[in-house]
Amino acid sequence: YLHGYWAPVEAQQAGFKLHEAVQAASEAGSDLIMVMPDRFSKLRGGFYSSSPTVGDYESFVAEDLVQWVDGNYRTIATRASRGLAGHSMGGYVALELLRSAPQRVEALALLNTHARPDSAEASENRRRLLALAETDFQAVIDAQTPKLVTPAHLKDGAIAGTIAAMGLAVGKEAFRRQQQAIMGRIDSRPHLKDIACPTLVVAGRDDQLMPVELLAELAAGIP
Repeated sequence: YLHGYWAPVEAQQAGFKLHEAVQAASEAGSDLIMVMPDRFSKLRGGFYSSSPTVGDYESFVAEDLVQWVDGNYRTIATRASRGLAGHSMGGYVALELLRSAPQRVEALALLNTHARPDSAEASENRRRLLALAETDFQAVIDAQTPKLVTPAHLKDGAIAGTIAAMGLAVGKEAFRRQQQAIMGRIDSRPHLKDIACPTLVVAGRDDQLMPVELLAELAAGIP
């Protein structure tokens, strides 16, 4: 499972209650091992992109991580037992990994993500946020929070506080690297036709960052 941007892996686990989902699947008769690599390096960088500092992140996820899990847990070490899921920014990376290592993936789940490159308008907005972050990172968090929850949840102090805490945990420098990585992503739409494994696309009706229309386009492009 490749998590999205904004929050560290611990916050992703707590916020989305992933451990409860795995437990529920097991109780329903679908035993599984969920692996969520941390997109943060020790230097708070990474974000699923390779660099001289981070190394070859793509090979780490597609090759090294798979081998380590197979070597340390009771797995069925075949493609038929492996699935790949990506949420938001993690979905962009899932599409990249599928292109480079389709032999590793038996099933794919794309959650609240899409296949388009960053639009000129979106990139310009990210640059404005990056400029604001240099002087007032709290203002960036305040601007982003309404886009990450529904209006009803925004009124819930506990939920809004959790979102704000996630942003503060990321920090200004990590946020900058996140945005730069997102702006640099490719257009995946021409490659959707090559996806040959069973694929689930999930959209959120009230998701402001990933509108249903973009998820519908994503699903329609996959055979």
